[in-house]
Amino acid sequence: HVILDHIKIDSWTDVSGASIGLQTQGREDLILDGVQINATLPWSIEMNPDYPGAGVNEDCNFCHVRDSAFAALGSTQPVIKVQDGAKLSNFTIESPVISMGTYGMYWLDSGSTPANNSFMVTLKHVDWEQGTSATGWGVYFNRTNADSKIYGLTLDTITSCCTPTNGIYLRQIRGGKLTNSFLLGTDALNVSSVEQFDMDGTNWIEAGTTEVSPSLASVLPIKTVTFAMSTYFTTASDYTILCDSTLGSPVISLNTAIL
Repeated sequence: HVILDHIKIDSWTDVSGASIGLQTQGREDLILDGVQINATLPWSIEMNPDYPGAGVNEDCNFCHVRDSAFAALGSTQPVIKVQDGAKLSNFTIESPVISMGTYGMYWLDSGSTPANNSFMVTLKHVDWEQGTSATGWGVYFNRTNADSKIYGLTLDTITSCCTPTNGIYLRQIRGGKLTNSFLLGTDALNVSSVEQFDMDGTNWIEAGTTEVSPSLASVLPIKTVTFAMSTYFTTASDYTILCDSTLGSPVISLNTAIL
């Protein structure tokens, strides 16, 4: 059980561009409260070296971050980076300010390590500002390994309005929700390989394209992508719905206002 309470790490950088403000490698019960970290890579979430086997590792379990600030110094690293293959579970970040960096939160699972599903991942009241890369994303959860999924993803009140960067990129989500968010970018929202993903509350999505494509092997009996209540796109051309016929008949509900 580790608590970091009102701790500041400032100007933690060097010419190599590899300085890390906070490096965590498992296992559980991590609380960051009122922490401020300014570094080349403010927070690196890494695999637990004591649990290398598939299905048994806990890399970041029962983690709660609140009222903290992270700033990536330079233009080479994301603000928060999850190591390829790491597993997050019961993981919550709420009310942080994340700024600069190539990405806001970067999480790639390339399949180079044993498959591990993550579950109950929540980002609330997250604001990403001053991004530095035209190819970067405010939230980037890309899982090219079809056997490593995220079960139970909640994105609530996300603001990603950096220029010239992008908004939210999601892959391999099983049960997710995007609510009350404001997304701008060349590609404001890109969601694919998802099941039971809902957009409700009031979301504003502007510019670029929105792609929703349920695909790959079915885990849940019903595959649903729902745009509900007040989901606003700036023009009708700002979204594209793509369906994979191999799933049978994915259910896509459009109940949205198009400006």
